[in-house]
Amino acid sequence: MSTHEHGNHEQWDELAAGYALDALEPDEREEFLDHLATCERCRQRVDEHLLVAAQLGSLAGDDVAPPPWSAIRAGVVGDRPAPGDAEVVVLRRRPRLPVLTAAAAAIALLGAGAAWQLTRTTGPQPLASVAACRQDPGCHVIALDSGGGSAAQMLVHDGRAALLPTAMPALPAGSVWALWQLPRGGSPLLLTEFETGRQATPLKIGYGQTAGFAVSREKAGTTPTAPSVVVAAGSVA
Repeated sequence: MSTHEHGNHEQWDELAAGYALDALEPDEREEFLDHLATCERCRQRVDEHLLVAAQLGSLAGDDVAPPPWSAIRAGVVGDRPAPGDAEVVVLRRRPRLPVLTAAAAAIALLGAGAAWQLTRTTGPQPLASVAACRQDPGCHVIALDSGGGSAAQMLVHDGRAALLPTAMPALPAGSVWALWQLPRGGSPLLLTEFETGRQATPLKIGYGQTAGFAVSREKAGTTPTAPSVVVAAGSVA
């Protein structure tokens, strides 16, 4: 039986925070992804946590990545270990409940400050989250399905798109994901390549000319001209 009972959602919420921070061990990640495929609440939690990372990145500038878990860990869990093997052991240790609880708390605190600052300085952000997009009549939400359920959400507003992964599979070594815009006529258009996390990018053509979006798996170090192995896709209504 799973160590995380389905009736106790507090532990799943904490795993959602660890998943967003890429702080789960492989077995916990696999277990959480299995649960995520059937749990709308956890998909929303992951969406919220990924939004926080995107907001932090926006505050620093478009070219600055949000802080990784390793940069937050010391202030959340405690002092960082001395460099060397001891640090590797600590970082690879199976995350325990207090660590994940602290991670969730850090996300909540950072997110509150980032969201307040974004609202204060730039106004509403339609591409900030699925909920924010749905509140804006000019913003569109497109679910990208993998065949076994929703793998990601595409948010499109004013010529820009944001990809919010929710249950993307593990990326094989030597591979990258490619995000495609699918025209109503013509060949797929490559928007961006990525390995993990939320992605924001301008559209290549107008939304009205778009039939859908897709994510494919591609060989790293190449620039594909067409999708190789499509792992998720969704059509524009």
